[in-house]
Amino acid sequence: MMEAIYNWPLIRFAEPMWLWMAAALILLLPLWKRLRPAMAHTNTGMHKITSFGWPSKICMLLLALTWLAFTGAMAKPKLTHQQMREFLDARDFVIGMDRSGSMFTADIESKELQAEINAFEQGERDEEKKMRDKFPTLYPYEAEPEDKNAKKDDGKVMRFPLARYAAIQFLKSRPEGDRAALFTFDDEAYWAWPLGKDVNIVLRKVSELSRQSGGGTNFDGPSGSNRQKGAFQATLEQFDSLGKSKTQVIIFISDGDAGINEERHQYFVEQMRKDGRNIHIFALVCGAQTQLTNTATQSLRRLVEEVNPKDWKDVKGEPVDAVIWAGNGEAMKKAFDKINELEKSSIELEAVESQKPIESAFTLFGCIAGGLFLGLCFLFRESF
Repeated sequence: MMEAIYNWPLIRFAEPMWLWMAAALILLLPLWKRLRPAMAHTNTGMHKITSFGWPSKICMLLLALTWLAFTGAMAKPKLTHQQMREFLDARDFVIGMDRSGSMFTADIESKELQAEINAFEQGERDEEKKMRDKFPTLYPYEAEPEDKNAKKDDGKVMRFPLARYAAIQFLKSRPEGDRAALFTFDDEAYWAWPLGKDVNIVLRKVSELSRQSGGGTNFDGPSGSNRQKGAFQATLEQFDSLGKSKTQVIIFISDGDAGINEERHQYFVEQMRKDGRNIHIFALVCGAQTQLTNTATQSLRRLVEEVNPKDWKDVKGEPVDAVIWAGNGEAMKKAFDKINELEKSSIELEAVESQKPIESAFTLFGCIAGGLFLGLCFLFRESF
């Protein structure tokens, strides 16, 4: 209660409409003096006692404080504390994962990669079971059942599990300070987590993604008759609203089976270059390695090449390709190392307010004031 008294300017009410009940004091205080027991007598002068001195005023004050305290408690008061502003040296990443129908095709022939992904998914299931046993209230939904019909040793990898695996590997490679966001897309974009500094939350969100397939792949919408926002539009809007770092990186994990028309291509290039923006694109291509040369993926490659710096090289002077097959671990590591070389910028995070409920302090104060009111009324022989 003392904390609330000392920090009263920081008190906020979650349901302030209840505070209107304080106006009832305008009627309550006069009625308290008028609705007193009366005794019939032919001569009331001898019984008349003037009790509007200081004892009566103290009782009225305590009655008012009691009413106000319980009224305040019903308005759900909270004590707000503003944390200190935080500065980070960071880069901003938006990860877009394709979950269109084609991403649930098993056409990647590699027993070694399949064993690696099977072990990764089994580790996820074991970790989730352990957490469910330890914190059951944090998991109100049933665990997604394992696909019993999935072949574990046929040497063919499905595209979507590879996409999830690639996203996890990328996020685990992030140094402290980098900020990340995650969304999935098919005909439109679905945000799993907005741009923020806690990469561990984004890691967890990747594990929680639904394994259900979606519709088609929308890279360039809204375009033509398609008015739904596609992957690139959703990413640019995320950078506009929450991006803070000068270096902004788009990580698309997709099979690339969608086109980008010329008008939208030019629009995206202009948006990524305006106002001195420093946006880079990395495309981690899922599916068979032939997807890299598939004509359906060429419009994505063309946009990547036009936006990224020309003749991009790593610290060893070797060329860096920003369009990579997600099953090539060595090429992925090389790309991640290049990303780590991109310049960081100092950003200031918004101050965060924490709120502590203090209804109990108001209720306690009301009980104390009410108890004193009743006690003093009895002591001063005030009727109530």
